[in-house]
Amino acid sequence: MVAIKVAEVVETFKEVEFKEWKQHPVTKELFKYLQDKREELKEMWANGNFSGPSIEEMAIRSAGAQGAASVLEEILTLDSDSFKEERK
Repeated sequence: MVAIKVAEVVETFKEVEFKEWKQHPVTKELFKYLQDKREELKEMWANGNFSGPSIEEMAIRSAGAQGAASVLEEILTLDSDSFKEERK
């Protein structure tokens, strides 16, 4: 019974810490930078920057950019629940 209450307090504390971290000016600047990088990848794709001399080369370049964009999106959409899901 006590262990459950302690776990609830720890979980609440982590949520508060996460919200504070998301609101911190450095975090906001980091997220702005990451958003800009994601948009830069989109623009590069739209401008054909991932084209290559062969279909294979083009696929590799495109897959790399898609992977980077996917990671950026994952980071940019983090919330305190993201960490709860990972622990299960």
